[in-house]
Amino acid sequence: MIYNKDLILQSIDQYNNSNGKGAERSRMSDWLHFENHGKAGQVRANILKSYVEKSQPIYIGGLISEYLSASVKPGTLNKIIKDNSQKDCFKHAKVLNGGSNNSASLRTYVKSAHNKIISRDAQYTKPYQNKLLEGNSVPPERMIASGFSIFKSDLNKVKDLNSSAHTVTMYQHKSTNDMYFGKSLTDGSEEKINALSEILYSLIWQKFIGDRSSKSLIMLDDSNQICGICSKGLNQFSELKTQLGKNGYPSKLGLLSIAVLSYLLVEDDLHTKNVGTFNYHGETVFGKIDHDYIVSKFKTHQSHFNNDFNLELLVGYLLTQDVNLLKLMLKSLRFSPGTKNSTMLNFGHYLRGLNGGANTTLGRKATRDFYSNYVTIHNKSECEFLKNRIKTLNIREMDKDYDSIIKFAARYSIVGIDKINDVYFFIKNRVLIAKNELSSLS
Repeated sequence: MIYNKDLILQSIDQYNNSNGKGAERSRMSDWLHFENHGKAGQVRANILKSYVEKSQPIYIGGLISEYLSASVKPGTLNKIIKDNSQKDCFKHAKVLNGGSNNSASLRTYVKSAHNKIISRDAQYTKPYQNKLLEGNSVPPERMIASGFSIFKSDLNKVKDLNSSAHTVTMYQHKSTNDMYFGKSLTDGSEEKINALSEILYSLIWQKFIGDRSSKSLIMLDDSNQICGICSKGLNQFSELKTQLGKNGYPSKLGLLSIAVLSYLLVEDDLHTKNVGTFNYHGETVFGKIDHDYIVSKFKTHQSHFNNDFNLELLVGYLLTQDVNLLKLMLKSLRFSPGTKNSTMLNFGHYLRGLNGGANTTLGRKATRDFYSNYVTIHNKSECEFLKNRIKTLNIREMDKDYDSIIKFAARYSIVGIDKINDVYFFIKNRVLIAKNELSSLS
């Protein structure tokens, strides 16, 4: 559950103001409020305020949920203010769990602030209109269905592709003719955990840009057992790698927002084969495929993921549209349209290309063209799109996807879900911080 920190603090201040000095309590309701709550109510309000003020975004939801149900735990308080003694946390929890639920109570004030969020979030489920998703030829993005599995028997095999360490098979759906790209999974839990983590990550991408991001799915056999993972192809997808030439980057919409989202969602594998143009409801725009990198590297690259993706840069860029901040951000990414790869990496990929592998690196000319031409054209519109998309994102919809994935793992007796939790809450925390910062500073 997401709570707006500023609105919660405002509700506490409103409660304290209504419980002010006797000379100011001219209305009968004010007198009744003071008689019912008095100094104890003010103490409770100030304790709650101190924890809300010092709480990181990730802990706000738990604190307020526990407060509204009068079940605040000392451990919750200790996570927020670690310097408080265990004795203080027990004492504060006891005070916070006191009080009533009548119309003049602190809980009612706080709950009213929460209800503002609910009514506001109800609007967020409507497709967001902007320059990327408007007009007759490009309808608004449709909401994503909750299903994330597909029966292999519904797919016809087209051919095997030897484009990665694992054999990827191209399929075509028997009914819709949509293309899918799948890999087999072993019976062990580890590959299945990685697959479910990837699926959840792909759903997060779709929360931001809808069907401009490919969707990952679990493949089931005729016995309803897990047999693989696949991704739904983007219609007429053309890799950016094949389009970079004398004319530089295609001027189609969507590439900049994908690059900046990659920084927020720590997608460190946005190379020229994982991004490209495709037919989106009759219009050619940029889309993104392939979501497995963060899952496969989460443990070994955790220090890089934690330390090299500063959200202050992201928030600053979205608020100011300063291209210098954008350059600093994309410099952190291993691959992106604005990342000039090192001479060593370029040479390694050159040798890789000689042996039949894919050379996905970019040199100085390509990155310079990205900033001087593409970003110059699209910076304002895509910046505004992404800023508003982050601010209006419904976190509860993300949580629903997470819950569905966890239940799916339990249904199939898949053990060791720590990676799913680690990846999800790492990304969710980044989204929460960016959302709250943009909402408070805009």
